[in-house]
Amino acid sequence: MLEFTYEEPDATDGDVDDAAETLWKVFDRITGGSSAVRENFGSSAMEFSEIVSDDIKNTGSYNELKWKEAAMAASYAAGVTAKWADDLRWYDRKIKILEAEHLTLKASFALTIGPMVLAGKEKEHTNKFNEQVGDLNSKARAYWKELEGKSDDCGNRLKEGVTPSSVKKLMEGGRLGWIPYNLIGSDAPTPVTPEQGKKMAREMERYLSGEKEIDENYYAIKAALEAIGARARDKQGSGERLTKNENEFLSEFLNRLDQFDETSVANPRAQGVIGIPDYLDALANEGRWDSAETEALLGALGGAILALSDESLGGSYNQLPESVQKIFEGSSAYEDSTPYTHYGAPGGSPTGEQSSANEWYKSVDSLTRMLSSAPEITGGKHFSAGLTMTVGMELDDHFNRPDSKFELLGSPQASQSLEELLGITARNKEASAAVFTGYQDGILDNPDTEKMVRGLFRYEWDDNGEAARGLTDWISNDINDPFDVDKRKLAGDAAASLIKVISSDEMFDALVDTGIEVGDGYGEGNASFTQYNSELADSLFKLFESRVDDFGMSYPDGAYEFEPGVPSDYSEEKGYYNDQSKLRLDPRARVRFLQYLMGDEDTAVNTVGLAKAKQFEAMDSYIGGGPEYLGARAGRLQSLVDSAVINEAFSRYGNVEDAFEREKELNKRGGEAAIDLFLGSVPGGGVGSSLAGLTKASYQDFLNDYYDDRKPTIERSYQGQELADRAEDSMRLDAELQMIHMLTAAGKLDANDIESSLDRNLEGDGSGSVIWKSPGKDLISSPGKLDREDYEVANHDISKVLDEVRVEQQSGRNSYEYAGDSDISGDKASDLVDTYVGEQWKSYENYSKRFMSKNVEDYKKFHDGDDINGLYAKDDD
Repeated sequence: MLEFTYEEPDATDGDVDDAAETLWKVFDRITGGSSAVRENFGSSAMEFSEIVSDDIKNTGSYNELKWKEAAMAASYAAGVTAKWADDLRWYDRKIKILEAEHLTLKASFALTIGPMVLAGKEKEHTNKFNEQVGDLNSKARAYWKELEGKSDDCGNRLKEGVTPSSVKKLMEGGRLGWIPYNLIGSDAPTPVTPEQGKKMAREMERYLSGEKEIDENYYAIKAALEAIGARARDKQGSGERLTKNENEFLSEFLNRLDQFDETSVANPRAQGVIGIPDYLDALANEGRWDSAETEALLGALGGAILALSDESLGGSYNQLPESVQKIFEGSSAYEDSTPYTHYGAPGGSPTGEQSSANEWYKSVDSLTRMLSSAPEITGGKHFSAGLTMTVGMELDDHFNRPDSKFELLGSPQASQSLEELLGITARNKEASAAVFTGYQDGILDNPDTEKMVRGLFRYEWDDNGEAARGLTDWISNDINDPFDVDKRKLAGDAAASLIKVISSDEMFDALVDTGIEVGDGYGEGNASFTQYNSELADSLFKLFESRVDDFGMSYPDGAYEFEPGVPSDYSEEKGYYNDQSKLRLDPRARVRFLQYLMGDEDTAVNTVGLAKAKQFEAMDSYIGGGPEYLGARAGRLQSLVDSAVINEAFSRYGNVEDAFEREKELNKRGGEAAIDLFLGSVPGGGVGSSLAGLTKASYQDFLNDYYDDRKPTIERSYQGQELADRAEDSMRLDAELQMIHMLTAAGKLDANDIESSLDRNLEGDGSGSVIWKSPGKDLISSPGKLDREDYEVANHDISKVLDEVRVEQQSGRNSYEYAGDSDISGDKASDLVDTYVGEQWKSYENYSKRFMSKNVEDYKKFHDGDDINGLYAKDDD
């Protein structure tokens, strides 16, 4: 008969337990505490310094970091050793079960062998017994092999030492409790479970209701929430998630706490989690709660909400408590709510829709208080996008409701609260992109992007839109990322969608004529949203600045798309790459977008200055070897900016005279800014470029000479064909002057040897540079600046100089980087100017005749979405 056999390990679980306890005593010696102190340290989140004895902390050799490392090493080794003891017990239990089965088999065999012998079946019976015992032996060998694997695993863990992954594996077995988190922080998971979440929520309710006084257990609950919040903050962006137990703990805790229905005299409503901030305030006012504890608890709850909402951490919007989700339904969900009778709106008592809006806002304010008190955790995509969308749509309704002054949403307190909230939702770039590109995830019943943007942009923010700009700032930061195509694509799609949304006829009317009066010294009355939300204006300018070249491209009507391209030829030394990305935008949308930028004084000046600097840059690159299309691109850009300047002036003032003064001021200041922008963009500060020697001071002289001494007749300045002729001639004069500067800087023309017949118009400054000094002459290439005869004289005089100069063909890159080379054709400097200006004017003319108003009637057509044929429209007699 076959015998049952198995392997016996050399170690016993008792011996190994003793070894583990010895290691725990090393831990106790490191901390200077006892096993009771150690058990307390492992039962909740706390600081290491709380368990280290004063005797140890007061020694000169105490170093908390080293002590933590030693304590973690000892506790880790003790934990692994204890695991080995458990593995030995596991093997012992398995063998005992097999031994019992073997004894049962033997007893059965003994009882039945006699009859089997008499029946002549002894051999068959014995073979069956041996087969069964063999199966037991096979199981014993398998258990031994598994024990060897566990032995190797424990040995390898000890060799590996303390790492985040090794500690996590050990804690998944229910070992060490809070010790790893307390020692090494958020790299270690917390030992929470879903069941603990429910239990802690029930216990928290007892503290909130006053049934229990705050004690150590209350702080342990709060510490657990704070610990998971800290882990969530540190794990975001790393690709790691919270553990399943941590997410389920948060879900169970928040949803159980959402059943909290206590009320107070000052706070008659029961609203679950979302009602806790007001409830605590009411208790504090009644002397039943320590107000100093409020913010800490709100921060712990806010961190839990943000962490649980984040899909990247394993959470989701659907796991959030009902009272939080209710906010996403908007004010209509609060029609049956018990009103806040103690919250009065200035001027009267709100009723109906206004009361519902107030109830919704108070819930939003409570949520904001919790989230803003929490660590800087990024909320989930659906949570952040849905909240942004809901806030914007509610603000749009608020804007349109009569007597909205009776609503809390119109108060400075509401503005500040919503600003904080938008600052939090804007942390999630994917969410910010989603609200512009199309928010369709089933959370909101009727998401409306135009309504959302209109609400956020038209609202009179207390911070001038600084928080709201967080929804758009990231676009200009990411859209030109040289390496991350996905990041660039997300930003580019958001940019195209945003511009499409705000440039529709309905949105343009709402945003450029808000009905809000702004007293800024000019254009008081029906303000554009950028007049009072200057931070939003600046954010949109940053977007324009980041893709300014696209605004000068010949993209077709109806285009709203971004092509990310693939970065190539990146040179870290030269600091450039061949950007193949394209932001294709409808031309009318570009003009309307630029008109928004004209609403704020600073962004208007910056926009005009940037466009002028791009004119300088394009000409500089062209005469240094760039392609002819640079002129066309510069012409389109200048036409759109000029159109935006004039159209905004008509929109703001409604008459020609004030519109001209506005245009004059912007072009003067923008021209000065252009010099700084361009010379700052040229390596070496502009030395060797076509504008070497040109200074802001000399440029300002030109402008002041013209505008102060020769203001043109307004009625004549905005007349059809004459306007077009003057615009073209001013472009030519600009290009010729820039060519003169280039030639003198390159040593091909001596400013002090110019023919005496030109002295009245061109003047050398003794440094080899030539500047235009004749009174009445102006460098700005926008229409309506000089009389026709003045341009003819200027162009004739300078052309004579340029005809005498021969320019060698050049190729390659100059001050602005382009992929590939192209030659300049023609020998005469004047030929180069003719070619460049021809391309520039053709493009300028094409857009200006569609979008540039010459009077208020033209602007009304543009405002309504019609082409106006502005440059060539004939006046009625």
